[in-house]
Amino acid sequence: MLSTALGRSFFKEFTSLIERLVTIRVADNRVLTGRLKGFHPDTLSICLINAKDSEGNFYRKILINGNSVIEIIESEEPFDLQGLAKELGNIFPEVQLFEDAGVIWVMNKIKVSEDGVTGGEESPLIAERVQKIYDKYIEEKASSP
Repeated sequence: MLSTALGRSFFKEFTSLIERLVTIRVADNRVLTGRLKGFHPDTLSICLINAKDSEGNFYRKILINGNSVIEIIESEEPFDLQGLAKELGNIFPEVQLFEDAGVIWVMNKIKVSEDGVTGGEESPLIAERVQKIYDKYIEEKASSP
């Protein structure tokens, strides 16, 4: 039972890397960096797109056998959902952060995630304000080193 829960936790973490920039070291000591497009859950074989190896070779798409993968390292900073929730909390009285789901709810009407702002059709002024805060937050994060 514990191993099942641990397995689910592992695959949840693995799945969270999909569409992220990762660095992979394989058995022949090559290092590849690219965007993780997918993986096979039984073999842990992976698909990288727009990848480069340590020698500067470019691969539009590369499939790597799971048996040769030594390590996978997330190469980009994860989205700071807590920071965004704090910014929204400075303006709105009711902000709920559901970190496991990757979602912030503002006033139980507007859903905010790494992908953007949705909802708020019944409160367009609030939705517009949330969108502006989100856009500013994304812009500031993109311009910081």
